[in-house]
Amino acid sequence: MKKRLKDAIIIAIMTFVVSFILFFILFGEIRWVSLMGTALGAFIGSYFLLPLLNKRNAN
Repeated sequence: MKKRLKDAIIIAIMTFVVSFILFFILFGEIRWVSLMGTALGAFIGSYFLLPLLNKRNAN
C-alpha cells in the first residue's frame, strides 16, 4: 500500500474516533451523517490536499 494512501486512511480513522467521542459528549447521541462526512472530509483532505501543500512549501 502506498504511504500516501496509508496515511490518509490513518488520519480518517483517527478523525472518526475523535469525532465519535466528541459528538457523544456534546450532543448525547451519535449523528452518523455528520460523523461519516467528517471522516470522508479528513480522508479527501489528507489524500489530495496535503501532498499539494507539502509540494508548494518545499519549493
